[in-house]
Amino acid sequence: MRRLVLLLVVSALAGCRGESVAESDHDAGDDTSVEAASDDGVDSSSPDTSADGGSDTLVDAADTPADSSSVDSVAPDADAASDAALVPFESAGNDSQCGATRGARMVYVPVAPTFCIDTHEVSAAEYVQFLQATDKKAEPAFCDWNKGDYGSPITIPASALPVVMVDFCDAHAYCAWAGKRLCGDRASDGVGLSDAYANSQWTVACVNGPAITEWSVGSTTPAMGTCRLEMPGAGPAPVGSLGGCVGIEPPYNRVFDMSGNVEEWDTSGCRNLRAGTTPEDRLTIQCGRRGGSYVNSIKDGKCVTFGSAPIDTRTAQRGFRCCKGPL
Repeated sequence: MRRLVLLLVVSALAGCRGESVAESDHDAGDDTSVEAASDDGVDSSSPDTSADGGSDTLVDAADTPADSSSVDSVAPDADAASDAALVPFESAGNDSQCGATRGARMVYVPVAPTFCIDTHEVSAAEYVQFLQATDKKAEPAFCDWNKGDYGSPITIPASALPVVMVDFCDAHAYCAWAGKRLCGDRASDGVGLSDAYANSQWTVACVNGPAITEWSVGSTTPAMGTCRLEMPGAGPAPVGSLGGCVGIEPPYNRVFDMSGNVEEWDTSGCRNLRAGTTPEDRLTIQCGRRGGSYVNSIKDGKCVTFGSAPIDTRTAQRGFRCCKGPL
């Protein structure tokens, strides 16, 4: 496994895109999590199968689109945030290289091409500000089916919990509004058709840059409870509250919950992107999901474990964080 991590991430950090690396590491009875990639981050030799419409490559009984009727929906209200149209872009709290943004504070990652990443997953309170905003950005053409629908934060009742039940297009729109982007290919500022997940900003931050660790907390299997993994009865923790679930050295030791808590949308590995409005389009257009969640195994929390899902999927175990760059 260490050899795979080194091959994938050293290759990405060196900017090498000409070779493909593949390895299978599945134990009997484990899920079908993918720890292998071709140059485009997608293994086209075998179709994905899952409860998410036949597309996810990380399969868990709890990882199916949640029925919003069974979960409390927290509607935006005037007390949750000030008029979001007036939410300023602020640099306070951000590393200086990251400039002014909205939402979570950002950490500068000095691995070329350099970028910034949110210190934590987007919280329900931060997402409420976006829902109330009047200055949302236009969504890309492949989100035509999602016009005017940005979902609602689903949580109980603490607004510091990570926002979930957010599809890919909702997450994409939030990050654009916040002056950021969904984490993805380090060389391009947006969604790519063939972004290999090893080249993702998300991956570089998770493996602690040149340290190349297996989990965000290091290469030793994290103790139960260090990160929110294999704890289906516990649910997610408030963002940034698990003091031990951070990177091992600066600046990565200020980035929380990249292994576990809720899994996160990522633009790497996006495929079949095109303008589309039909349910069939929404099932075939897929993007990455990373990090595992509180219902997934510790293995699923590894930095190079990659899954994909239809972009209209909303689950109670998936949220997102934003990046900015390349700078």
